[in-house]
Amino acid sequence: MSNFHISRQPQGIPTGGQFAETTHSEAVGVSISAPLPHPDPKVYRVGRHVLWEDEIGEEHPGVISTADGGSNVTVTLEGGNKVVAAWHSVRLDADREADALIERVSAGSDTYSLAFVQYDDRLRDDQVSRYLSGSYSEVEDEVNDLFTESVIDASTEQARDLLKEAGIDVDEVDTDKLDQLAEEIREKDDSDPMAGLVRNTPEKLMRLTLGQPGGTNTLYDGNVDGAQEAREARIAAMLNERGLDASSPEAKEAISSLVTEGPQYWHEGVDLDVVYFDDIRDSTVFNADTGEVASREIQFKDPYVVLLDRVNGSGYDARIPGMIKATATEENPVKLDADDKYGYGWDETAGVVHSAYRTDTGSTWVPTGTESAAA
Repeated sequence: MSNFHISRQPQGIPTGGQFAETTHSEAVGVSISAPLPHPDPKVYRVGRHVLWEDEIGEEHPGVISTADGGSNVTVTLEGGNKVVAAWHSVRLDADREADALIERVSAGSDTYSLAFVQYDDRLRDDQVSRYLSGSYSEVEDEVNDLFTESVIDASTEQARDLLKEAGIDVDEVDTDKLDQLAEEIREKDDSDPMAGLVRNTPEKLMRLTLGQPGGTNTLYDGNVDGAQEAREARIAAMLNERGLDASSPEAKEAISSLVTEGPQYWHEGVDLDVVYFDDIRDSTVFNADTGEVASREIQFKDPYVVLLDRVNGSGYDARIPGMIKATATEENPVKLDADDKYGYGWDETAGVVHSAYRTDTGSTWVPTGTESAAA
């Protein structure tokens, strides 16, 4: 409101000076009202659901059929009648506008990312073990449960934002409709917290079992005459079966050290493993492209091989030049070295620097039906 004020002389002094006639003129206030703002064209546009208030204060639901940006809008009432109304006599019908927004979200192609994975969020070791063994859906369900509350909160916040963008007063929207809008938004959620956690999980020390070298009386006890030679031959044969030439001087020396420094008794708990440090995505038997569990041949260049007694923790490792090809399967998956479900791990036994076991690897999915040949 603007006020124009006609000034006057101080009280007791006539207008025109102290020698003017003794009369007083009172202050005159002149008020000029500022014009009312025009309606927001983004809000009061054709197709919006409104409530029109008639001259006796009753509200009638309708839809804006024309809006010229002036002081009036044409509203088509529910009965079909049209009224030309001053724009300030109409207001958005919050609930019906919310219904329309719900329909647009449901039918639209827009998606929303509701689950936010922090940069340091990652899978726990027990989840990594199950992921490696192919239990992707099990871990994913667990992860989604952990994000449920935050997804609900994010969808509600997104619903409020959409209502505000549409010019709708959120406080006037029925709570059930707000919840329904949030639910529709969750249906369009394209976030994948499982993939985010897998991606954030750092490289891990892992082992892939090549087999159990023991099994005969000659191989069981390292003190038996001829055990050293027999054991070396057994390990060489296991490596040859997996593509590595065990006849080179370097390979023979490494094999000899495994036998000499490794476990004395070769029982069924003694494994010959490749031990390596790598991205878990390159070692799982879950094929993300097909969504199925499948056998996976992994190629290791100049890998570390460990002969490990999982029962008492004794063992020895050696780096062997050449290429080993071994197949991870659902029955024999890559194991997280820290997984105590399999007994002692190599780090627990020797206290190693994990990154020292980084190995050049490659992998190939094994066609169904050829797993036994590739094992």
